[in-house]
Amino acid sequence: MSQAFESDNKAKALHIAYYKRHILFCAGPKCCKADKGDELWHHLKSRLKDLGLAVPGSGAVFRTKAHCLRVCADGPIAVVYPEGTWYRFIDRRSLDRIIDEHLMRGQVVKDLIFSQNHEIGRSQ
Repeated sequence: MSQAFESDNKAKALHIAYYKRHILFCAGPKCCKADKGDELWHHLKSRLKDLGLAVPGSGAVFRTKAHCLRVCADGPIAVVYPEGTWYRFIDRRSLDRIIDEHLMRGQVVKDLIFSQNHEIGRSQ
């Protein structure tokens, strides 16, 4: 008999298996002022909802607010998976570009990245 875990139920309730991308968004306070991070976090949530990307399914984006992604400079900082693409200096305009270009169309916004996981996508 397998053991039931509370996390299994929460994952099912959140429909985690049905998201295409995951954005982790550092809202400070170490990499940026917390009020700026919170403002942009709320903008991200609102845009994803307005675009229909907050609902699990085709093209959906799971979002996580973090208080530290360990970069602690030049933020807010965001990382998008599964590509492992790291973005810095996020303001409303650049966040909209990340949403429109990367989260919606799968195209990395090259002029905004500062690091990218080179191991993702390689055959093992």
